[in-house]
Amino acid sequence: MRRDKLSDSSAREVLLTRVAPDVVDSLTPEQRLALADALRDVRWKRHPIDVRLSVPFIGRRFYFTMIAGEEKRNAARRRMERELRPVGTMGNLVFVLGIAALFYVMAILGIFFYSEVLEY
Repeated sequence: MRRDKLSDSSAREVLLTRVAPDVVDSLTPEQRLALADALRDVRWKRHPIDVRLSVPFIGRRFYFTMIAGEEKRNAARRRMERELRPVGTMGNLVFVLGIAALFYVMAILGIFFYSEVLEY
């Protein structure tokens, strides 16, 4: 079920299932409505570019997500997210090097295939 298709009441219920039962029981009806209002304000809008892939790889599945659009976050939020999710990680480096290696291997194979290096 897509997030933008959830009604206010079902979005609130999904949130409440993730909270400890004793905390949920302590909420007043006004607090529950305040949660619904807060959820309504943070729903994602559709992005012009929204690519989500799940790829099988050696008995496991990996996912790849890329979204893009106009930047609407303020400077403080961007700074906070840079600290929480830095770009310069070992996983990101391995991914970029792997993509570069794949590109170069394909380019070299293309050159060999269309050149006289490999004769038929």
